[in-house]
Amino acid sequence: MKQGGLVTLAMAMAIAGWACGGSGGHAVEPRAILVAPAPLASNAAPPPEAPPASGEEIAPFEIALEGQQICARVAGHIHCLSDDGPADALTSATPLEGIEDAISFALGQGFGCAATRAGAVLCFGDNSFGQLGAKLRATRSDKPVAVAGITTAKRVVAGQGHACALLRDGTVRCWGRNEAGQTGGTTSYVAAAHELIEPDTVPGLKDVVSIAAGASATCATTRSQEVTCWGRVMLEGDDPTAWSQKNIRPTAMADLTRVDELTALDGAFCGIIGGEVRCWGETWSLTPSGRAGSSKRMMDVGISRARKVRLGASHGCALLFDGSVSCWGANYAGALGRGETEGYEALEPEVVKGVPFAVDVMVGGSMSCAVTGAREVYCWGSWPHRMQHPRKETGPVKVRITG
Repeated sequence: MKQGGLVTLAMAMAIAGWACGGSGGHAVEPRAILVAPAPLASNAAPPPEAPPASGEEIAPFEIALEGQQICARVAGHIHCLSDDGPADALTSATPLEGIEDAISFALGQGFGCAATRAGAVLCFGDNSFGQLGAKLRATRSDKPVAVAGITTAKRVVAGQGHACALLRDGTVRCWGRNEAGQTGGTTSYVAAAHELIEPDTVPGLKDVVSIAAGASATCATTRSQEVTCWGRVMLEGDDPTAWSQKNIRPTAMADLTRVDELTALDGAFCGIIGGEVRCWGETWSLTPSGRAGSSKRMMDVGISRARKVRLGASHGCALLFDGSVSCWGANYAGALGRGETEGYEALEPEVVKGVPFAVDVMVGGSMSCAVTGAREVYCWGSWPHRMQHPRKETGPVKVRITG
C-alpha cells in the first residue's frame, strides 16, 4: 500500500474477520471488503480502454482455482497467490511479468495460460507434455511463452495436461498432453523434445461458442447448441467400468442438444440445457443418492434456472438467473457453503446463504467463490494453497482483490 490509500499495481487479496462465529450448518455472516480496481491519482486521466477485438464484453477480473494454486486476472495482469504472509491474510505476489493485457485466463495442473487482447496465448509453468504450446526445448518456463501459431484467440481453457483456445472465427486449437486424443489432433508428446511445432486445429468444428477441457477429454458447444467431444469420453450405452478405454476423434453427442454452456473437471462434464444442469462422464462423486439421468451417462443434477455452471473435484456450483448460487456434491471441505458436513457423500443442491446478487461463480478442488454485481468476491471452503496455515470457511467470506 502507498501512502494516502492508493493501491499498488500488485493485487492484494486479504480475508477480513476469520473468526466467523457460526457453525453446525448455519451460514456465516459475510465480512464487508470491497473489490475494485485501484483508484486513479487525482491528476491522472483514465487509461484508454480499447474494446476487445472479438466485440465481446470482457470481465474486469476473474479468479482461477486448480489444485494447490489460486490465481487471478486483474486489469490485464495475472497474480498468483502463495503460502507466504500472515495466517489471517492472503497476499499476492507482484504481477506475472510478460502478461499485461489478458482477457481470459485458465489454470491446468502446474501450468497456466492467458489469452491476450491482441489474440495471442501466453503460457507458463510445467511443460512436461508440451502444454505451454511453444517451440521450447525445456520441461518448464516460469516466464510466459507464446503458443506457436495462435494470433486470434478470444478465450482459453485448460485441462489437466492440455489447453485449448477458442478463436475469433469459431474454430478451436489445442495443444499439450494427447495420449487419449484430448487435443483432437494427431500431435503426440515427444519425451526427448518437449517441443510442439504448432497446436492442432480440432477438425470438423465451426461456430464454437463454449469449450471445456477435462483430464483426458474436451467438449465444445456450437452456436446451434450442439455438443462435440473428443478424447476419453463416455458415450451412450457404454459400460461405465470400461469407459476409460474409449478414445474418440471429435464426435457429435447425439443426445446432447440445446446446451448453452460447458464446464469440466477430470472425467466429468456438465452443461446447461433449458436452464437445467445436466452432467455426463465420470460423475459418480457428484451424484446425490437416488439421482438418475435420462440415459446411462446423463445425470439431472436437480438445478433449474441456471446461467452458468462450474465443477470442482467432488462438487459443483451453478449461478442462477436470480443471482443466487446453488452448490451440490461432497461438502467435507466446506465447499458447498452450508456449514460443517462429515463424510464424502454427495449432497443435493442447495442455495448458498449470505451471497448477494452474483454475476459469476468459480470452483476449485476444495473451494468455491462468487463475484457479485457490486464487484465483490465471496469465497467459502478450504483455501487450497495455504499448506502451512490451513484455513476452512464453511460459509461465505468476502475477500479483497484490488489491482
